[in-house]
Amino acid sequence: MRTMKPSAKRSESSREGEHELARVLRERLRVGPTLHRLRQSQVWIVLIFTSIVLMWGGMKLGGRFGLLVGFLLTLGFNALILFYDLWRLDGRFRGPNFEGQDPWGCLTTTRRLVQKLRRNSRFPMPQLRRFACDTPMVLASGFMSRNFRIYISTAALEKLSPEELETAIAFQLVRFHTNQLRLATAAAALADMVLTLAASLDAGFFLRFFLGREPRRNCPGPVTWCIRPIVILFLRLVIHRHSIMAVDQLTAEIFDCGPTLARTLVKLDAYNKTIPANVNYAEACLCIVDPLAGLPESSWAAVQPSIANRVKTLVGHFPL
Repeated sequence: MRTMKPSAKRSESSREGEHELARVLRERLRVGPTLHRLRQSQVWIVLIFTSIVLMWGGMKLGGRFGLLVGFLLTLGFNALILFYDLWRLDGRFRGPNFEGQDPWGCLTTTRRLVQKLRRNSRFPMPQLRRFACDTPMVLASGFMSRNFRIYISTAALEKLSPEELETAIAFQLVRFHTNQLRLATAAAALADMVLTLAASLDAGFFLRFFLGREPRRNCPGPVTWCIRPIVILFLRLVIHRHSIMAVDQLTAEIFDCGPTLARTLVKLDAYNKTIPANVNYAEACLCIVDPLAGLPESSWAAVQPSIANRVKTLVGHFPL
């Protein structure tokens, strides 16, 4: 009788754990497997469609040379999406990595959480980075496992208790584990490219010509004002609010931290309404709580579900 190797057993156990987690997530979302796969493929559909349009348009406009130009544009476009967290987020949230015995215990806490997730499936150890910001933020990105990063602001380290900080990290780990973070990272990359182009047009012509000043990230010019509703609609279609609440529930179940997670959400939301972060909506959707909740347009421009609904889903009532 043929025996299975230990490595093959671990691989099969990992696949079973991943399939089980995907099944639980579908149940939380109350959708069938076909619709769930379609939602997971939304960004890939956009990438394929955009690539075809670029190459077809180049061929129609410039023949063989236009096709070559379209092909090069397609390569560049897809490279920007794949390496968005490296070329964009690392520069925006620049700071030292957590190493050794950090005074906040973030590295030790993350290793313990990752070990728990590794019991039933494969899971990478993310890089943890600290960046200077007056707004408490815990965001993550990771289109690929080797680029999985969690960014923690200095304000979050100061304002959150060790239990609340651990819960925020656990949320981002589960979000990556369920492929929701990969989806959000790709969507954020597409949205950020469009918002950056619009801001460049504002800075290069409109505001300098009419107002004579540079635009702020949270005070956009006319081009950004026109483009932003479309970007927000795209983010809402890809990053479903029910998906975020499903990740909340899974985090609470896996780590038995429902009340702590609810308290963390309320606390971060209160700080964010007082001091909104200087980020755009593409970067904001990668955070555990919307850091732009204090802006006047947050009532209609929010991508994430309201804190009241998330807390009610976790503990059954709001306020706490």
